This record gives sequence, structure tokens and C-alpha cells, in this order.
Amino acid sequence: MLRLRHLKLLVSARRLSLERISKVRTGNILVLCYGNIYRSPFVERRLRACLGETWQLRSAGFHQKIGRPCEPDYIPIAAQYGADLITHRSRFVSHDDIDWADLVIIMDRKNHDQLAETYPDSLDKVVWVAAALGGLVPEVDDPYGKTHNQVERLVRRMDESVAALCALLNTD
Repeated sequence: MLRLRHLKLLVSARRLSLERISKVRTGNILVLCYGNIYRSPFVERRLRACLGETWQLRSAGFHQKIGRPCEPDYIPIAAQYGADLITHRSRFVSHDDIDWADLVIIMDRKNHDQLAETYPDSLDKVVWVAAALGGLVPEVDDPYGKTHNQVERLVRRMDESVAALCALLNTD
């Protein structure tokens, strides 16, 4: 039953994400992932670089331990794409973050489920990170515990996702 629910969620994720993006032309973007040490800080930094000052950006996560740095092996991979994560420290998502955001970019089904459980009223703001790529899967897996090559592939997918999102968000 859970698998069927996730399949339905993924089928509608792209369409709903694109609809939400088309309705907002400026504002605040919150980027979420589980730990806020890999995906969300990378996507936040890359979005900041391509969107300029039209949008305000934050990243956070669902992991309750705050102040954690990015993994040392991840920092140079992210830097190859222009994301300086040396000074980044993890943040725990708050109700204020959710209220502040006009769009909430998530990475995967787990993020969606955590958001639905904790902040169900925020689901109408959700944009899946890879929805603008046009593929069937709007997700980017968590790099935690993956090999160096797997992490590089995931970072490339995130960078491609950000480029596609920026193309839509920069449209007048």
C-alpha cells in the first residue's frame, strides 16, 4: 500500500511542482533535505548563484542535531560546481522557516513524508528538486554513505536540476 502511495506521489510530483513554480515569480525559497549537510546546502548555494537577488534562500533539514559541517570529502566535489560549503553548518527546519517560504524544495519521498507529518499545511508549497528535468523520477537520492563516484553522479544531477529550476524561476 505504501509503495502504491509513493508511486502516485511521484507521478503527480512533476506536474504539481511545475504548476507551483509558474505561480510564483519572486519571494522566498526554503531548500530541505534530511541532514542539511549534503543536498540542501548545495542546491541553496547553486540557486543563489543563478537567481541573484530576485529570491531569498535558506536551507535546513529534519535531523535535529544542528551545527554539523558538510562531510570533508563532499566539499571539493561541490566546489567543482561552484558551491562553497566550507563554512556551512546544518540547521533544523522550524515552523518560522516554513511560514517564511513561498516555495519549499525537497529532495525525495522521505522529505515529503517528513514534511507531511510535521508541517502538513506546507505541502502546497512543495517543489521536487528534479521535477524540471522532465524525467519520471523527480528525486535526488541522499549521498550519505555512497561511494565517491555515486556522490559525483548525485551532485551532477542536483546541478542539472538547479539549472532547470533556474530556467523556470527566471522566466518573466
